[in-house]
Amino acid sequence: NDVANDFTTKKKKDGSQAYTPSFLRVAMRVYKMYQRQLWDAECLTTQSSLGMLAEVEEWHFHRYGPCGVFMIDMRGNRIQPDGVQKEGNILSGRQRSAIRAAFSEPGLTCMLVCSEIPFVG
Repeated sequence: NDVANDFTTKKKKDGSQAYTPSFLRVAMRVYKMYQRQLWDAECLTTQSSLGMLAEVEEWHFHRYGPCGVFMIDMRGNRIQPDGVQKEGNILSGRQRSAIRAAFSEPGLTCMLVCSEIPFVG
């Protein structure tokens, strides 16, 4: 992600995506192997399992007593599992629903919303 921070938006002069789909597939797999496994012990990280995904979504919500932590995925709705860019909003409809549900959690008095860049919308 830090090497290719703009992988869901960067284009060549001819309008095609700047990074090859194979490069992005490997990057997404390494991300899952490193980041996702920190909190999801059942995460699938083989290339074949990633290729079977319909969407690339990496948002998640954790609750610690009355405090919630929502990690926003600002890229997953703009890339396909095969590494090809697609047009899309920053947040998918599923992620928007998940944020609403998180804020509706009974007894939640604090919410930390985390994103890699400033997000308003």
